[in-house]
Amino acid sequence: MIKLKMYNGKNPPINGFNYAPFVFPESWVGYHIKDLFKVRGGRPISRNNMSNTGVACLHYGDIHTTTDLSLNVIKQYDSLPKVKDNQYKNSDLLQHGDVIFADASEDYAGVAKSLVIENKENRKMIAGLHTVVASIKNNEVNGLYRRYMFSNWLVRKQLMFFAQGISVYGISKTNIENTVLVLPPFLEQKKIAEILSTWDEAIDLQTKLINEKKVFLSNLALSLVKNHKSLVNFESSWGRVSLFDVYAERKEYGYQDENFELYSLTIEDGVTAKTNRYNREFLVKGDKKKYKITKYHDLVFNPQNLRYGAIALNYNQCPILLSPIYATLYIKDQNKYDVEYFNFLLTSQEMINYYDSIAEGTLIERMTVKPKIFLKQEFNIPPIEEQRKISMMLIEMRNEISILEKELELKKLQKQGLMQQLLTGKIRVNIK
Repeated sequence: MIKLKMYNGKNPPINGFNYAPFVFPESWVGYHIKDLFKVRGGRPISRNNMSNTGVACLHYGDIHTTTDLSLNVIKQYDSLPKVKDNQYKNSDLLQHGDVIFADASEDYAGVAKSLVIENKENRKMIAGLHTVVASIKNNEVNGLYRRYMFSNWLVRKQLMFFAQGISVYGISKTNIENTVLVLPPFLEQKKIAEILSTWDEAIDLQTKLINEKKVFLSNLALSLVKNHKSLVNFESSWGRVSLFDVYAERKEYGYQDENFELYSLTIEDGVTAKTNRYNREFLVKGDKKKYKITKYHDLVFNPQNLRYGAIALNYNQCPILLSPIYATLYIKDQNKYDVEYFNFLLTSQEMINYYDSIAEGTLIERMTVKPKIFLKQEFNIPPIEEQRKISMMLIEMRNEISILEKELELKKLQKQGLMQQLLTGKIRVNIK
């Protein structure tokens, strides 16, 4: 137990960290993590040494790729990688309520990111490479409160302070177990956790609604762009067309300067600005690197990752730069072919599944869909009036989803702000 009143700025920092700016209620008590948890390292088993059968193993990458604060073992067991019995000991098995930290991260925000294990059924599971396991030693910490306690800004600042590295940041087991936690009384922990879990439930419901609407939009889009029945009051005449007739490949190049910004293509966010984290321009020596110029409403795809969904419409009004590896296509005649109609058609899940069948290459990881292969595709399409009618209907649904996504981000920000107020005692809860 630590006396918090000693952190008044006149005493030397503990472990090199200055606690002076943090003021907590007198009834709250300070602990080192090792006072409350038994801390140990995970098994050093890399992803390459795992398979689809055996005992589930939580890899540090699995912690970084989820936005959840807990892991329901029963629900996610089948999707987790597995290890064989001879790769672990019984003492490695995770218990319900254990907290798992990732001890390596590519950025400060992910340093010592944690998950609480929900495993009431005692399914066999271990923690793997670059993980640290914290098992509760006593009843000082409410089970639900464990999800949130490591998001306290005091805790996050310590973990980031202790992290070391350049391109990858690491934190040792010793620094994790010596990190200071400040806990409210048990009943206050319980109340805080209940409040925050209510926000989590609202966020989960909103996320589920968005995902359901996205599936519905995808199915509806596919139905409409392939349906030969007219949506408007005229006799629809669908005709066969090759993408060679619709698109041309843009082959314009430029250099990164004040006139052109460098963008990237991601499966999650489409054509998006490249962050400094991924900007390696400074590593290029000699002549400046030449990039591909992409303009408003170009269709962009990554030939190597098209079969995974790396295809999107560029909505940036000004010309931008993309890596030369990307294919960029523009519609030749927008009086005959609607940009959004073909966007919904060519980015549909059915088409993404189809791209896998036309990828070429001797090695699976290098199989590509070259532009000339992509443009060989043929479709039955309606006249331009029908195309526009269909795309307007689908755009309206897409805009509705966009509004819901903005509301979701707002809820997440509100929860984050509330969490910092509750976890630091700036806002107190009524436990009567």
